[in-house]
Amino acid sequence: MKLSGRKKKPTVSTPGNEEEVSGRTTRPRLPAHRKKENMQGRKPLVKWPKSNSKEWETINRDLSLILRNVKGSAENKLEKMGDFIYNYREEKCGVKDQVRKKNMLPAPKSRRLQEIQQLVKERRWLRKLWRKATAEKREGINLLQEDLKHRLSKLRQAESLRMCRKKKEKARTDFYKDPFKFVKGIFTKEKSGSLKTSKDQVEEHLRTTYTDEKKI
Repeated sequence: MKLSGRKKKPTVSTPGNEEEVSGRTTRPRLPAHRKKENMQGRKPLVKWPKSNSKEWETINRDLSLILRNVKGSAENKLEKMGDFIYNYREEKCGVKDQVRKKNMLPAPKSRRLQEIQQLVKERRWLRKLWRKATAEKREGINLLQEDLKHRLSKLRQAESLRMCRKKKEKARTDFYKDPFKFVKGIFTKEKSGSLKTSKDQVEEHLRTTYTDEKKI
């Protein structure tokens, strides 16, 4: 006796959807770095050419052909555009190597900072020496402390100016990089403290302070 009907062929869907094989539902296999991406919740960075590279002409042409062949509405294309661009560049050049910040060595201290630390140690040593010294020796130690204090003041002032310049340069770079994000960070900072005055008290204060009785 022959069985009637056709056997169902295993169907495989596009990436991102489930695939049905032999009557059971499974997920498509992902590369190692994409599995890591799912665990960490962030995609690894792909390699892109420099902004002035001629390779962008090829990239724009290839992506235009890919998006032109995508079926569906404009909303569907816009929704999947990011994935298409990411997958295209991932296949072409791969992803960047993840650098662990924990293994990165701290930046070496500048010569001025090292000199400041050395002078601070010397100042502590002179203070201990002053406590144990006699009245005659204390006069010489006082002169050394004054000279050390003057040098420390100059070095710290120069270091403070350097930090101010560095802070201004960083702010300027952040502004040119993303002006909207920079301005948003200035005006949307978290507010601290708690309001102890009630709403009625605030309204009463504003009424008594800014109300013109002659116009009432």
